[in-house]
Amino acid sequence: MTKKNKIPDRYQIWIDVRERYRLSDVHIQMARELGMNPKKFGKIANEKQEPWKAPLPAFIEHIYLKRFGRDKPSDVKSIEEVFRAKEKKKEERRKKKELQKEVGPSDQKTNSFTPLESPRIYTGDVRNRKHQLLVEGGVIALPFLTGFALEKA
Repeated sequence: MTKKNKIPDRYQIWIDVRERYRLSDVHIQMARELGMNPKKFGKIANEKQEPWKAPLPAFIEHIYLKRFGRDKPSDVKSIEEVFRAKEKKKEERRKKKELQKEVGPSDQKTNSFTPLESPRIYTGDVRNRKHQLLVEGGVIALPFLTGFALEKA
């Protein structure tokens, strides 16, 4: 049973804006690259009540030219194409991860860090990577971690 992929809200907003303000895929991509907020397009596209404002497509083109120095993006993709590419990449990653699980942990690299002989000689908080060398009679910090050498008394 395959589940139909519903377009997430973060992409659906751009599709709705494209239809509402009659923008092309080029204008939508330019607005996304500029980091514009699609919810604020109503303020920008108010050229009928505020005649000094440029129409929304012309405004986006002007800002894009000013920021990037070119008229339009070199590779234009619609929102649907962007979403499909993202889903395809996610599916490939999922399949690769499943294949790695099938292979088993013995074939994978288990050596995450080993500046000296083995990780067993270290102790400390693994998350913060506070590596300390276990020595007879106590724990001494490694000189390359602290920046200075400790003398034994």
